[in-house]
Amino acid sequence: MICSVCHGGCCRRYYVDVTGYDILNISKTLMMDIPSFVYTLAVEDDEIELLEQESVLFKFTDDNCEKHYRFCLKKTDSLAYPGTLKCMFLQEWDAKILNYPEMNDKLIARCGIYGCRPLMCATFPTKYDLSGNFGFIPDPYTTCEKKSHPALNLCPRSITSEDFRGCAEDTIKTLALQRYEIKFFRAMAEYWNNYPKSINDFYNFIQNAYSNRVSCEET
Repeated sequence: MICSVCHGGCCRRYYVDVTGYDILNISKTLMMDIPSFVYTLAVEDDEIELLEQESVLFKFTDDNCEKHYRFCLKKTDSLAYPGTLKCMFLQEWDAKILNYPEMNDKLIARCGIYGCRPLMCATFPTKYDLSGNFGFIPDPYTTCEKKSHPALNLCPRSITSEDFRGCAEDTIKTLALQRYEIKFFRAMAEYWNNYPKSINDFYNFIQNAYSNRVSCEET
């Protein structure tokens, strides 16, 4: 699969948006406090209209509700590519030391939380088509603008159907889950932004909201 010979460009180039589901799943699985891995990224006013199509935006009283924020995984400095950032959970190894001569840039990069990675990561680069019933895979190698720094470029080659052979069923299930979770998170944002509080209050808010998504019908 193409991801096995990639330097993790998507984990370097983009901030990874997370839903409440992702946040709580990572926190529970890794037993980490939410603020230790989640970053609230401020959104400029002229970016709101574009970003809210892909991201879920929130307001907080810490900033007097003047700004919108998106929730993303934190980034850290890359040791393999000095002067660049990477997702804090992206692991890097020197492929030469580990005897992987076929690897690009002599670098092995792997997700350190693959089992509980965010839904955005699990579905990338797959999206729904216009009908909303079928998935399709736009080729990041050819469709994404090339960057001057090699760390920020996506995919070492064009992707093919062989790269995703055998995983169509799991992929469409994950896409469906992502669509549901984003819809739920947007509904939470709409409610929250009408009655915003501090960022610390928000973490309690999502824990309560997600723990009460299923209720018993009493007779």
